Amino acid sequence: MKLPILKMLKKREYSELALFQDTVIMMLYQIDSTIILHGGTCVWRCFNGSRFSNDIDIYLKSRSNLENLKRNVLSVASDYDIKVEKIKDTGHLIFIAFSFGNIYLKVEINYIKKDLHPVATRFEKVDSTYTEVLALTPEDLILEKIAAYSHRLFIRDIYDIYILCDYVQEKAKIKNAVISFIQKIKQPVNEEDLKVLIYEGPIPSFRNMIEYIKGRFA
Repeated sequence: MKLPILKMLKKREYSELALFQDTVIMMLYQIDSTIILHGGTCVWRCFNGSRFSNDIDIYLKSRSNLENLKRNVLSVASDYDIKVEKIKDTGHLIFIAFSFGNIYLKVEINYIKKDLHPVATRFEKVDSTYTEVLALTPEDLILEKIAAYSHRLFIRDIYDIYILCDYVQEKAKIKNAVISFIQKIKQPVNEEDLKVLIYEGPIPSFRNMIEYIKGRFA
C-alpha cells in the first residue's frame, strides 16, 4: 500500500510546504472553481510523480476570472490565516506570494490565450485523501515541459515528461513534437538535482529517461 506523501517527504521544509500547498489549492478553488492546474506540482499530485515541486502554476479561463481572483484573494486568504505577501501583475502574468508562519509559497497565474481542454482529475493531498481539480491533459503538459526544457535545460522537466508518458491517450497529437525534441535534445545543466527532488523509488538517469520516452513514442 502506498504511504501518504507526508510520510515519504524526509525534509521538514518539504513536508510543511506540501501541506501549505494543499491549503492554498483549496482556497483558490473556493475563489474560482474553474482554475486549471499545470506545471510541476500538477504532474506530481495529479499524475503520480515522485518529484517534489515548490510552486503552484494555474491558468484561469479569462481576464475577468483573473480580476475576480485579485479582488477576492486577500479576504479569502485571511479566513485561512494566510498572509498575502505580494501580488505582482506583469500584464501577462500575476505572481502571488503567500505565507503561513515561516512557510512561503509562490503561485503563478495566467489566463488561457489558446485552445486548451482541461480534464477533471484527482489531486493527491499529503494525507492520501484527494480533491477534484481541473488540470491540463498529459499531452498538453508534455508540450509545456518540452518548451520549458528547451528554454532552461532543467532535468526536472525531463522527469515530468517521463512520468506523463504513461498517461498519454492521444499519442498522435504530440508524437511529432516529442520525436523532434528528442532528436535534438541537449544535456541537462543540473542532472544531480534529481537526487534531492525525488523522494520515492529509483532515480532514473537522463539517458534512461530519454530512451524510455523515445520508446513510448516510437
